[in-house]
Amino acid sequence: MGRAQVVQAQTAGVEPHTDMNPVLLKPEADSRSQVVINGKAVGSFEARKYWVDQTEVWTAVTEAYDRLASQYDVIVLEGAGSPAEVNLRDRDIVNMRMAAYAQASVILVGDIDRGGVFASLLGTMELLTPNERSLVKATLINRFRGDLALPELIAERTRVPVLGVVPFVYDLQIKTKTE
Repeated sequence: MGRAQVVQAQTAGVEPHTDMNPVLLKPEADSRSQVVINGKAVGSFEARKYWVDQTEVWTAVTEAYDRLASQYDVIVLEGAGSPAEVNLRDRDIVNMRMAAYAQASVILVGDIDRGGVFASLLGTMELLTPNERSLVKATLINRFRGDLALPELIAERTRVPVLGVVPFVYDLQIKTKTE
């Protein structure tokens, strides 16, 4: 499992399990990663080969979700990268495709610390399909330390509410229980 998923499970007060991170990509080179499915390494693949057939990976992801859904009332799905990468839409297994599978209420999070949060959130909403856009119920601004008028501008333009802002925390240290 990825470290982040272990910390998230521990924070939620549940035992970490590979269903919480059924597919893990461990980069080995610029375009090559080790692929781990359900906690077991299945090989190292060049990016082009990994993306060719997603059947096994998608099955692992949906089966893991179904197992979790049978055990828990609330499941938080965390995407990766942008949900609006139009060049990856047909191969995406962690963003809007999974949200649609789970019929999840999506909160689109923008990281203001990287810059361009207004363009990022508005651009993402514009690039989503109408079905994907209907799943987005709110936005959230992470690492915020700016003008509090910005969330209102984003809500007006995206037509979804801004839940709020997560303030920037200096010197934040996150550790697993074993560290």
